[in-house]
Amino acid sequence: MADISGRTGFLWGRIIMAKQINVFFVTLVLLIGVCVLFFVFDAEYLSKRIHWMVPVVAGVLLTFTLLFLFRTSFSDPGILPRATGDEALFNDRGADNNVDYTQNTGNFRNPPELKM
Repeated sequence: MADISGRTGFLWGRIIMAKQINVFFVTLVLLIGVCVLFFVFDAEYLSKRIHWMVPVVAGVLLTFTLLFLFRTSFSDPGILPRATGDEALFNDRGADNNVDYTQNTGNFRNPPELKM
């Protein structure tokens, strides 16, 4: 395992988080707080008046929301390695502009036109 120095990790380096960990906890408290209020006050009424699946769907959506919140929060894209010079050149000129690299001349050229 690579040594990643800095203040971005916790739990012995197994979980990586950004420096603004307070934003994560505020988001978590707000999300869970609103959902608890929904399940305490509204879920029973909606399950009787509309359909019993309304609280079930809300629970599934809460589960997926928390899952993706944790997945996004525990990954820090700042530790990804930078692209090499060739990769950066390809991304800047090849992938974005839809041009081709010719091996013979070492230049980039536009793709041929389609004849219909």
